[in-house]
Amino acid sequence: MQTRFCGIHQRDRPLLVHKELMRHRSLLVIALLFSACSKDQDTAVDSQPLAENILPQCAFLTPDTNSSVDEGVAVLFSGTAWDEDGTTDQLLVSLSSDLDGELEGLSIDDAGDWSLTSSALGLGTHLLTLDVVDDDGGACEAQILFTVGNPPTVTIIAPELDASFGTNGPVQFDAVVSDDQDSPETLLLAWEHADLGVFDESYALEDGSAQVELADLEPGAHAVTLTVTDSQGFYAVASVDFWVNATPSAPGVSISPSDPSSSDLLSAVLTEATDEEDDPLTYSYAWLVDGVETEFATSTIDAAETLRDQVWTVQVRASDETSTGEPAEAQVTIGNSEPGIATVTVSPDPAAAGDTLTCSYAGWFDADGDADSSVYSWQLNGTTTGD
Repeated sequence: MQTRFCGIHQRDRPLLVHKELMRHRSLLVIALLFSACSKDQDTAVDSQPLAENILPQCAFLTPDTNSSVDEGVAVLFSGTAWDEDGTTDQLLVSLSSDLDGELEGLSIDDAGDWSLTSSALGLGTHLLTLDVVDDDGGACEAQILFTVGNPPTVTIIAPELDASFGTNGPVQFDAVVSDDQDSPETLLLAWEHADLGVFDESYALEDGSAQVELADLEPGAHAVTLTVTDSQGFYAVASVDFWVNATPSAPGVSISPSDPSSSDLLSAVLTEATDEEDDPLTYSYAWLVDGVETEFATSTIDAAETLRDQVWTVQVRASDETSTGEPAEAQVTIGNSEPGIATVTVSPDPAAAGDTLTCSYAGWFDADGDADSSVYSWQLNGTTTGD
């Protein structure tokens, strides 16, 4: 309970007017003071808000989660519990089992170290919960799995902790399980996503391996838990956290020139892709000729590589650090390239009236490899006179 005197907080006691104030102020002044407080009560509260309670912290130190002992063996449970804005003697600390209820005998010292030794846990897999509550109602909870008996073992080997994946493909999970009493193929596996729930229930293979996939995950943080249960009801749990990164969009692409011949350099012209996280992007190129992929992986193709009537296709993909997006594609058909002649001469030079003129040329070439089919045309003062 908190009371306020013109914004002055008094905890767990009635509002008091100091004797000094009463001695040095008249009753009229005091009345006016209370009146001012009532008229501006909201302002006073807003100007000096109550301090926000800092939640307590708690953790297990021993034993590790998924640990086990034989029935009747004494086990030391220990950990920490502390409160930044309070002392440990103001904390309510309890340890309970989902099978046996609250465990008796927990103690905590001034440093916030708690412990409890017990040999009374019943046979089975226990979900042990540490509850810590401060004097303002702030709470903390920590949990481990502990088995009295022989539970199965489970390890998630893929993905690695905090691995990143793109949104354009499924995430694959690989695990290995075993049990002292049961063969692996009799162990029931339940894969559960923190938000989507159980997405696969199946049995392990004979070698103890298991593999599942989860697709169509939204960008962001994800957590998946694998629970393995044997024929006696003992179970063990493993979990992994990972990240799904938004896959870049497809870029825009065109080929320049748009109507090329076999003597033209081909260039892929890009419009930048987009990325939801604004990650730096890189681009990869693949070129196909008549639908068959080539070895070319650059943004340009030299004219010497092209032939008339070939259909050239470029595919461009944008990638960030974790994934590659869908390809953008552009296509052109290689047209006929004009042949060329290096030099043409007319002899004699200079010529006189009555001379016979002879035309010759050298350096004929054609980018398409066509045969020389050149023809002659003579003009006199711009008018064609013969061939």
